[in-house]
Amino acid sequence: MATSSYSFTRQGVSPENFENQALYNIVIDQNNFNSTASSDASGGIEPRTFHDLDNASSISTLDNAKRIARGNLRWRRMLQLLGQYTNYSLNNISVSPEDSSAFDENGQLTYLEFNVAFENEQFIPITGTAQGESTLGNDIDSTAISTRAQAIRNLVAQALDSTFTEVCEHYDPTAGASDIGNTLLTASAVADNSTIISAITVTKKTEFNKI
Repeated sequence: MATSSYSFTRQGVSPENFENQALYNIVIDQNNFNSTASSDASGGIEPRTFHDLDNASSISTLDNAKRIARGNLRWRRMLQLLGQYTNYSLNNISVSPEDSSAFDENGQLTYLEFNVAFENEQFIPITGTAQGESTLGNDIDSTAISTRAQAIRNLVAQALDSTFTEVCEHYDPTAGASDIGNTLLTASAVADNSTIISAITVTKKTEFNKI
């Protein structure tokens, strides 16, 4: 018979409990990303669609509308990449410029920040495992991944470095057209690999699991 208790400081007694959730803060500085509206590389990463904008009707050109849709396509692909190893929840999304009276619907986001709480961060592989790059354990800029924060940064970077093609819904300001268009759009890499990696900051919020 056991004479002492066991402290489950990291995981619950049941395998269904797994480990404590881990919260990471992710910041993406988009100032150096391509912003030329007609380019497949434009749009950065955008959590909103035109439906979410207060004044979508102020979008003046079709290229500007498609740029927003490309950014949102990358956002959706990033969400898929973040969830390929473990479940997560996302909160506290903030952007700059904000959708206010000073916001320009014909511009591009320069800043995006959000928090991600992973159910099982240990399921996210680090070095020595495939990261989707030609060299195992390296990020998109060929730098070795040695921490989980770096692995998460690389998941975000893959969404910004990859090329996606999809029929996307977008606002259509063209005279005589419906307000909504559906167009096959391609979203390509927003910048070179080094610029993308350096634009992403991932920080673990250790106070998340403290009382």
